[in-house]
Amino acid sequence: MSETRSTTVVGVLAFRPGDGAHYSIGCDAYPYTISRVSASGKTVWARRDMFRANGNNEAYSECPKQGVFVVQEDAKEEKFTLRDTGSFKPSGSKCGFFGPGRCYKQDPSF
Repeated sequence: MSETRSTTVVGVLAFRPGDGAHYSIGCDAYPYTISRVSASGKTVWARRDMFRANGNNEAYSECPKQGVFVVQEDAKEEKFTLRDTGSFKPSGSKCGFFGPGRCYKQDPSF
């Protein structure tokens, strides 16, 4: 049985509910799952995922790491909006950016 999902393209980014994404701020990146997308594609809602590492992954190593991303259906839904710069950022914030593809990394040097 095949699944059909609609895709909304804004600039070069296409987000669909169920797709993996990440929020990057500084040297850190956090995994998310898209929960919904506005009709215009200018607003995206997502829930933060958990990352469970396999083997000897260091927290500050580059993505992708070996491990499993665990979707958290009960996580709080967060809102990201398209800005004039062409990037998505958390609603009410000018920091970081939101993009396609799950990723997790942390730089412990701060």
